[in-house]
Amino acid sequence: MKKNIQTAIAFIIMTGILHAQGFDATSLAMGKAFGGIARGVESLTWNPANLGLPRDSWFEMNFVGLNLNIGNSTLSLDNYERYFTDKGHGGTWDDKEKQDLLDMVPDDGFDLNIEAGANALGVVFGRYGFGVQGVGRLNGLIPKGPFEMLLFGNISSLYKFNDLDADGFAALKLTLAGSQPINLKKFFKSFSLGLNLNYYRGFNHAEVNNSGGLVYTGIDYLYSDAQASARTAEGGKGFSMDLGGAGEIGDQWTISMVFRNLLGSITWDENPEAHFYNLEIDSAKYKSSLDIEPGESDTSYTIDPYKTRIPVVFHMGVAYQPSRKVTIGMDVEQAFSKGLGYNENALLSVGTEYRPVDIVPLRAGMTFGGKWGFMMGLGVGFHFKALQVNIGYASHRSLWPGSTKGFSTAVDIKIVI
Repeated sequence: MKKNIQTAIAFIIMTGILHAQGFDATSLAMGKAFGGIARGVESLTWNPANLGLPRDSWFEMNFVGLNLNIGNSTLSLDNYERYFTDKGHGGTWDDKEKQDLLDMVPDDGFDLNIEAGANALGVVFGRYGFGVQGVGRLNGLIPKGPFEMLLFGNISSLYKFNDLDADGFAALKLTLAGSQPINLKKFFKSFSLGLNLNYYRGFNHAEVNNSGGLVYTGIDYLYSDAQASARTAEGGKGFSMDLGGAGEIGDQWTISMVFRNLLGSITWDENPEAHFYNLEIDSAKYKSSLDIEPGESDTSYTIDPYKTRIPVVFHMGVAYQPSRKVTIGMDVEQAFSKGLGYNENALLSVGTEYRPVDIVPLRAGMTFGGKWGFMMGLGVGFHFKALQVNIGYASHRSLWPGSTKGFSTAVDIKIVI
């Protein structure tokens, strides 16, 4: 059992899965301060209006985009080494170590966030483009109570297991993008409006609607009652659009603003089901603790198709280029509701790119707020005439790899003509 727990925790901390929704290697390295800097194929993700701004290339194709991204609210690599290896704790936990482990879990519970995706294709020609992405998100929140019971056993008379939460989905996302330059010479050197039309083909969806439970223990008595309800589906269809504007002010400044996921929703209409689970234990019904048998029920039935809203997100990015070798970015982002992997914490990003030589840009950036709280990014690019390779890395909630509670890394390759 203990070995299985150690293996699971190591997997959670050390691995991630492909992700292509919301960042690329360049923006990751710059701490996601990229809204005003994005051009070409990156505009499909950041702001379609950027397609209408001047750039050096007419055609771009992103044909490799590999990303790893996972994070949690509790465990770091150093924590794992200290508490979940024989070398770190000698094979046992004393009471102080158990309390240290419990203190690592925030009061609102253990939060795990995974985002997934595969960039199948991204193509931009002139002011237009299209993209194909496999996207997915998984979020889970486990209350603190179960961890206290696992670590210390029966030390309290009442444990409450409320606020268990989880949701996730997987879908194929098809994007058509276009932009239109607008003559606003009085205010901008160049200005453009842009629109993304996004079609979703959903594959799977699951969410916990309600959950709750308690465990009451006495010297010779145990009572437990827990319930959970969820809904699932095996497919659906949806739509959203992104509407933005972007402009250059003089030779050094760019401002970009976009509303993402407008009118966004997915209707889940393939095998939609509701699920209800109940577990009850009452030791008073039995003569001996050896005779206790949990009473449980698991009920599922077909329901009508249901709709999930994709939260609207506002993003603004400002870029400043004081010289040909240096670009500085600062972005803010705010989601207006929760769901499908989004939360309502505002995000602030700052980042920079420095080119000691034209073909090797160096990047760094930081993100504050959002789902990760803090993120530090670093990266490098190798830009040849028609081929560009970019590499990015970011640690979550820490400056140092050992104390990070998650990480992201990305590599992408694109053709530029």
